[in-house]
Amino acid sequence: MAFDWHEWLTKSNFSFLQGASHPKQLIQMASQLSYGSLAINDFDGLYGAARLYNEARSLGSQNLKLNYGCEIHLLQDHEKPLVEQVTIVLNALSWEGYKNLCTIVTKAHENSKDQAFVNLNDLVSMNLKDLFCVVPMRGGLRFFLDHPTELNLLRQAFDKDFYLTLTRSFHRQFDQWIRPTLDLAQKQRIPYVLSQDIFFCHRTDK
Repeated sequence: MAFDWHEWLTKSNFSFLQGASHPKQLIQMASQLSYGSLAINDFDGLYGAARLYNEARSLGSQNLKLNYGCEIHLLQDHEKPLVEQVTIVLNALSWEGYKNLCTIVTKAHENSKDQAFVNLNDLVSMNLKDLFCVVPMRGGLRFFLDHPTELNLLRQAFDKDFYLTLTRSFHRQFDQWIRPTLDLAQKQRIPYVLSQDIFFCHRTDK
């Protein structure tokens, strides 16, 4: 049965030293593969959002829905390997959600440019209207598996707009988290989305 693929976790080259592909390349690849939608969420900022919007207009990608957001650190753990960093992804559902996200990003950079983060207690006290939260299957999920109180706090803050992520990496080290994610989703009745967790378009970009 044919269905549209919707990608929820994508990093552009504006995620310095993490993402490798320009927003234009990401749009072209997603369109070529007939994606239903593409969400770009660079780390701790909306760096690629404006370029994504302008490139989409110039390319005339009318059949590809674009979502705008960013991946926020909840701890100052940027020096750790990516798979151990505690992050969540916030995507905007409207212009109001985008404005609220800008406020959160500003808060994240309040005390540091290179180590931007938002404390969980501060985050849930902010205006989260028209934002939906996606927890990557890497570091963020591992943290919340061991911290159920924090998981419930975050989940309650976003209510129905809260999702876990399932990512198939074909690497035993990472794929071992698929079953715990499914178990947690079933036990807590948390919906989940599928994602490739994209950092570049082509293997040679690595």
